[in-house]
Amino acid sequence: MPSLQDSKFRLYRPSFISEKSPIKIGVLIYLPLRFGLSAFAALLIWLLPALALPPRTELMARWGIPVPQGSLADLLLTPWLRFDALWFLKTALNGYELSETNIHHFPLYPLLTRLAHEVIGGHIAISALLISNAAFILALSYTYRLIRLDDKESIARRATIYLAIFPTAFFYLAGYAESLFLLGAVGALYYARRQAWFRAGLMGTISALARPQGVLILLPLALEFGKQVKHSWRRQCFAALPLLFIPLSVTLYALYVHLTLDLPTAFAADTAYWRIQSSQVIPGKALWLSIEAIAKGIHPLHNSIDLVFALFGLGMTLWAISALRTTYWLFMALNVLLILSRPIAEYPLLSMPRFILPLFPIYILLARVGETSPTLNRLFVYPSVALLLFFSAQFALGGWVA
Repeated sequence: MPSLQDSKFRLYRPSFISEKSPIKIGVLIYLPLRFGLSAFAALLIWLLPALALPPRTELMARWGIPVPQGSLADLLLTPWLRFDALWFLKTALNGYELSETNIHHFPLYPLLTRLAHEVIGGHIAISALLISNAAFILALSYTYRLIRLDDKESIARRATIYLAIFPTAFFYLAGYAESLFLLGAVGALYYARRQAWFRAGLMGTISALARPQGVLILLPLALEFGKQVKHSWRRQCFAALPLLFIPLSVTLYALYVHLTLDLPTAFAADTAYWRIQSSQVIPGKALWLSIEAIAKGIHPLHNSIDLVFALFGLGMTLWAISALRTTYWLFMALNVLLILSRPIAEYPLLSMPRFILPLFPIYILLARVGETSPTLNRLFVYPSVALLLFFSAQFALGGWVA
């Protein structure tokens, strides 16, 4: 007979999700999030049209992106056609153009969007959302599978849910590349743990071509290979050759940009566009610059939010060093240190709430703690859901989040 303690935990462990079907877990977590946030955003714009910024019609016209026609299409698509989503659609339709500096978007997401658009037609945004949402479902299932290699089923399930309700998780549902980046990273580490190196190389390539920091997955994968083969690495190194797909893919992208746009490097336009202070490479410098900007009254709200998320990500990384597998905390540390090493003028920690979103080890740590107590579980779930609704509303209405 179950104890009272067991009955408490059942409230936070949805038993309708089967352990035997990771893809089912992904779908069942995804569906309420997708329909819930879509309905919330549409209702918000319908009830408060005066607060919602209209679509960037002048930008969309210049780039050949059709404006959603009809009230229903407007309510369903416009909330997700904000900021970088338009840049991705532009790249999908027109490719890279030096006059429209969009090199900071890596090619996989717009390429897949274009391919899907060629097949299904309709509004290009539908294809973009189809790719990001499908990738998110797969990412959820691979996250669950990866965590199950070390933790019990309830922790894996809880961590996957935590990932889906993080305050900026709506980016997984919008026209952004975060879903692909997460899918590639967790998929690569999962297959590396299973010693399926060809699949690990392919998944790592997805990560590398989804976001600039994606290539960093190569180092945790190389470490994982070294941990597994131990003293016989010379005999088994041939098996790890598919991991070279990762740097090769980024090299080919850099070469393409150099040959087609005559840039000295693939990232020259990225640095110029974002006004990155490339001379400042000490990670702590970005934190200090953010504090200085807040003290001087330079975009204090946005910089404060960025700083809070940066400190959260840094703190979770330090915690992970003592609590998680080396390859996991190395993945976190490399991503966090890279972001902290590239301060941007006026917004030293720009987009930090979005950049730490796919760092899956965060959710393992939180799930292990949340598993021990319903109170601790609530301390994460309630504020996270509240902030998710707040930031989703901000984004849907056309306000900057990350």
